[in-house]
Amino acid sequence: MELTDLIKPLLSFSLMAALYAGSRLLYKPAKVDRIGWYWLKPGLLHFFAFYGTLGFSLLIWWIYFFVGSARSDAEFQELMMVILASVSGIGAAYVWWTSIARQYSWKGRHFRITRLGKEQIYDLEQLVDIELLEIRDELRLVFADGRRVTLSADLHGCEELAEHIETLTF
Repeated sequence: MELTDLIKPLLSFSLMAALYAGSRLLYKPAKVDRIGWYWLKPGLLHFFAFYGTLGFSLLIWWIYFFVGSARSDAEFQELMMVILASVSGIGAAYVWWTSIARQYSWKGRHFRITRLGKEQIYDLEQLVDIELLEIRDELRLVFADGRRVTLSADLHGCEELAEHIETLTF
């Protein structure tokens, strides 16, 4: 085993740890609009995940369509490129759908989710449980009627929302 085999994973881990630490240092409180709604906004981690997975997917598709492979196992390589590009593209779509395409806001006892022009309003006084999913770094709100809302804990303003909920219900 060469020294570079040990250094590469350490560099990758260090880069990811620095990115995560940087995203926590750049955390911003919730923004308030003119009529009193507090807004949760995507953070650095969401944009890095979205643009990183989208860029990787586009790069692999570009290689698949324009470069290809001249090796004897070209069919297997191309199959792996299709799988990698597809999974990466699905990952980019998931990050976009869950964090960037949705707008979260709250005012008083109302919590609002706006997704592609459609709006859902929840009553925070009907909240029965708040779960912190530490492995996924998400906050799950469970309401009395069984509805669940899962938010990324890395959204700017998420800490203020949690504090606001504690003053209302718990």
